[in-house]
Amino acid sequence: MLKTVSPCDLPKTYRIICSHRAIPLEQFLIHAQLNWNLDSESPRLLLTMAGWLIISSKQNFEITRDLGWTIQGLKNRHRKKALLIEPGDQLFYYITGIQKLAGSVTIKSFVMEGQDKIWVNLGKDPNEVYPWRFEISPHTILPESLWLPMEAFSKRLLHFRKWPEKNWRLGLQGQIHGLRDEDTTTLSQALCSAGDI
Repeated sequence: MLKTVSPCDLPKTYRIICSHRAIPLEQFLIHAQLNWNLDSESPRLLLTMAGWLIISSKQNFEITRDLGWTIQGLKNRHRKKALLIEPGDQLFYYITGIQKLAGSVTIKSFVMEGQDKIWVNLGKDPNEVYPWRFEISPHTILPESLWLPMEAFSKRLLHFRKWPEKNWRLGLQGQIHGLRDEDTTTLSQALCSAGDI
């Protein structure tokens, strides 16, 4: 299990209770940076990010499938986000090139580190090993014929409202994005409905 590093030389076991969740201090500080919200007279932290959109090539999606939907890795530069992911979170797969939503899995562990090469990096670093890894289990995996065009969600997801409407695809750059609760619900329902067809 990856050890968390506490800033300010506080004990590594120091934990903070927030929104009924006990989280390592480093995770708390990262949440504060990402989700600080001024609410009326006093600031509060929003710690409700339980859905994640992973941007994957079809090749890497198939590698994860061939592993039995048991493990998923993130690129080295996403360590901070990896620390925010916890058991019970949902991970949604967007397939590049095809530009469709293929399914979702449930996170079953906190982050672990691995150095064996499993997935293929099509970017600049051929030595990328996707070291930040999670145990997963399949939630809703659609057959390819039922994959959902992501454009259908371009006006429905809060995630895409960070960009001008015509540039919504900017929200699909990078490997992983945290989703608001509303977006998690929207994608979950869409996948379940498609799977029932």
